[in-house]
Amino acid sequence: MPAITTIREDSVLRELMDILEFDENQFEFSNINSMQEERDMTSSLSPAGPAHFIDSRSLALPLKSTSELLSHLQFSRRVVAVFSEEMTLRSFPVDQQKLTFAFSTGAGVRKSLRITPAAVDAGTFTIANYRLGNVFDVVYHDKVFDGAIDADGDKKGIRFEMMLERRPGYYVTNVAIPAGIITYLCFISYAPLSNGSLMDTGDRLQIVLTLLLTAVTFKSEVASLTPQISYFTTLDKYVFFCFIITSLVAIENALFPLFFIIFPFRPKWQENSLLELSIGFFTLANIGWALHISALVKNRRRMSVTLITVHEAIRVLSTSIPPKHRKAVLYEYLDGFDVNKRDFPKINCTEFGYLYVELPNDDSPRTNLADAREALHRAKRQKAEREFDTFKEIYQKLNPDKALLYSSTLGSEKPLRASKPHEAVLAGGGRDRRRSVAIPSSPVRAASIRTSNRQW
Repeated sequence: MPAITTIREDSVLRELMDILEFDENQFEFSNINSMQEERDMTSSLSPAGPAHFIDSRSLALPLKSTSELLSHLQFSRRVVAVFSEEMTLRSFPVDQQKLTFAFSTGAGVRKSLRITPAAVDAGTFTIANYRLGNVFDVVYHDKVFDGAIDADGDKKGIRFEMMLERRPGYYVTNVAIPAGIITYLCFISYAPLSNGSLMDTGDRLQIVLTLLLTAVTFKSEVASLTPQISYFTTLDKYVFFCFIITSLVAIENALFPLFFIIFPFRPKWQENSLLELSIGFFTLANIGWALHISALVKNRRRMSVTLITVHEAIRVLSTSIPPKHRKAVLYEYLDGFDVNKRDFPKINCTEFGYLYVELPNDDSPRTNLADAREALHRAKRQKAEREFDTFKEIYQKLNPDKALLYSSTLGSEKPLRASKPHEAVLAGGGRDRRRSVAIPSSPVRAASIRTSNRQW
C-alpha cells in the first residue's frame, strides 16, 4: 500500500485496515501444490517522502501548505511451498519454461483495493541457492517480473514470473547424435562386396532391419525421458524423421529386385542414384535442422537482451516520471534504438499508469483448447438463460395452478457480499472478520436465528 498513512501506532493501523476491509486471511497463492511452512503475516512501515497539501476548509488567510511525511505500509508473509506449473515442451530440448507464482485475493477484499505492480522490481530470485544449474539456466539472472494482472471482479490477482532455459547438451549428445549415426549406418546396405557386386537382398535387409529394431528400442528409451504429451517436441520430430529414413531404406532394399526387373539395363545407375539421393537428402535435413535450432536460440537471446533493456528503462521512468506521461516517454525513448520491432516485448499499462513488460508467452495448446471450451460453455449458459421465458410458458401450460420456485436473474449466482468491519464486530469479531451477510428471508438467516434462540 504505497504512501497510505502517517499513522505509526499498531492499534490505529489495525483500525485503518478494518475500515479498508483488509484481512490477511484473504490473500493466497492459487497455484500452490503443497504447503511446507507458512508464517503469520507481519507489517512494516517504510518512508515514502513528504506530501504537501492545503486545507481548503481553513478560515485563516492566506492559506498555507502543510507537509506530512507519508509511509509505505508493507505486509509480508514467509511461505515455503511447492508450486505447480504446466510446461510447454514443443521446443524441447531448447525450450524455455516460465515459472509462475499466482497471487490472488479472496472475495471478501474491498473492491476499492487495487492490485498494481510496484515501481521497483517485482522481486528477486536468490540465485545463490539455485541447484538446477546443470539442467536449466535462469534467463534473466535474479529478476522476477510482473505478469497478468486481474484488477476487476470479486477476486483480484497478479502473477509473478521468471524464466528458465534448458541446457540441451545432454539430449543432443545422448539422443540426437546417436539417432543420426544409426540412420547413417543404414546406408551400409548399399556398400559393394570385394568383387564389386552388391550384396544380396537378404543380407541387405538383415542389416537395415537390425538397425531399424535398434532405432525402435532407442525411440522407446527417448520417450521415457520426456513427459507423456500428445504433441511432438523438436527432439521427437528429429528422432521420428530418422526412423522414417531408416524405414524407407528398408523398403528400397526389399523392392530393389522389382526395380531391377523394370529397368534391367541400368542397375548400377539406379543403386548409385538412390545412395546419393538418400545420403544427400538426410545430410541436408541435418544441416537445416541445426541451422533452425541455432537461429531459434540466437533470436531468443537477442529478444531477452531487448526485454531487459526495456525493463530497466521502465524502472527508471517509474521513479522520476509522472504516471500519465511514462508510456509516451518510453516509446519516444525506444524509437531511438536500432532494434527490430519484432524483438520488443509486449508492454502493458495499468489504469494508474504503471508500466511492466510481459515475458514471452509459452501457453500450451491445451490452454488454448480450455479457453475455447470455456467460451463455448459460457455461450451455451447464456443461451439457456435467454430461454427462461420459454421454460416458464411450458411449465405454466403443464401446471397452471402452481407457481415457480424462484425467478431467474443474472445475480442469482453471485457470491454473498462480504460484511463491513462494524458488522463483523457485531457478528463476533476475532480473526474471521469477513462473515457473509444473509438476507432476512433466506434459510441461512432463519437457521442462525433459531440457533441463537436455543443458546439463550
